[in-house]
Amino acid sequence: MNKLEREKREKYRILNIALDIMNESGYEGLSIRSLCKEADISTGKFYYHFDSKANLLTFCFNDAIEKFQTDILEKAEWETMNIREQVTNFYVWYLKYTIENFGFDFILHFYRNDNHILADGPGYSNAIISLTETFFQKAVQNGYIVPDNKSIREIASDICVIVKGCIFQWCVKNGAFDLPSYTEDLLKRCLQALL
Repeated sequence: MNKLEREKREKYRILNIALDIMNESGYEGLSIRSLCKEADISTGKFYYHFDSKANLLTFCFNDAIEKFQTDILEKAEWETMNIREQVTNFYVWYLKYTIENFGFDFILHFYRNDNHILADGPGYSNAIISLTETFFQKAVQNGYIVPDNKSIREIASDICVIVKGCIFQWCVKNGAFDLPSYTEDLLKRCLQALL
């Protein structure tokens, strides 16, 4: 195993311990000191891998995108879906994966106004919007025509806003409804109008 693989394995080990602590004590109960003690590492080792507690959450976010790219995009049936199906299936997959692997507390604390990885607009880019844009770029190559009044970036951004709104509502309701199903239904209706 090379150095890069060892570092990635160590990041996942630290992440899993952090998720256990968050499941027990919540995000606020996760301190770098307690995490380092539980993981049997120095704080310097933690900061070698992560800039901050928020950066640990960002690692989770990027992990989900990477997992999608390796596990789902490679499947042959993905290419047979139309753009609406691809977008809907991606976001539903992403929400299920995030809930199952990281839990409510992670989502509640990741989707905050001070988390700049979620920012959109000029000068900002995030993996979700970029991936959504690639779906549309491939669709255009296959004959999809983008509505005259919108760019691919604007459409991808609009879709992300819809999904973030679903997540916000789910957080406000303390996870009291099935977020993936709710989002799937709303996305299908919105995509009919948007596309």
